[in-house]
Amino acid sequence: MKTARELASEARSNHDAAARALRMARGLTVRSEIERLERFAAELESRAHELDVQAASAAHGERL
Repeated sequence: MKTARELASEARSNHDAAARALRMARGLTVRSEIERLERFAAELESRAHELDVQAASAAHGERL
């Protein structure tokens, strides 16, 4: 089981990767590629949110 710190780090990495994907999408002109990167970014953000929730829960458990 991952620690709260590990989960939070993974979440930050996903947030950063999502932001990079969106920046890349802004530089493209092919609509299908833009949409693909936007979907990928949304998936990363969704996973990051899940990890944020898990990290908060793990941190709470570590404090008990």
